[in-house]
Amino acid sequence: MIKFGPSGNCESFYAAGYEHTEESAKFVREHGLDCFEYSFGRGVKMSEKKAASIKDAFESEGVEISVHAPYFINFANPDDEMAAKSYGYVLDSASAARQMGGRRIVFHPATQGKETRGVAFSRTLDRIKTLRDYIYLNGHEGMIFCPETMGKIMPSWPFK
Repeated sequence: MIKFGPSGNCESFYAAGYEHTEESAKFVREHGLDCFEYSFGRGVKMSEKKAASIKDAFESEGVEISVHAPYFINFANPDDEMAAKSYGYVLDSASAARQMGGRRIVFHPATQGKETRGVAFSRTLDRIKTLRDYIYLNGHEGMIFCPETMGKIMPSWPFK
């Protein structure tokens, strides 16, 4: 089933007098939509109490919730320590999504930086495989991980 909904709250949400994420469920439903993406773009920071409140609101309205993991994830980074932090950001997002009643975790897996596309792609692919292992080790195999592309359109695909 295809679902449609916003990522975050728009100006009309606030103009209508709404303030809190819990109210997003009703707002989304009132506009004929059936899903909502909560952004952890700048870090996964949410109390268990807030997550439970969001879960209750979205379940009550029948609106599916997903999360977007922090924007600073980069599995192409040559620094292994930074890659380790990226694993943590994805896994923390999965934990928060579960607490909020969601199953989908959207994330940008990498940015090319100063590397060639081939090197960045290869490093990212290897680390995504490692991420898969961490997903299972941390009990998140029931979640849906959604790598999302970003950047320029490639004129030709250099990989075979």
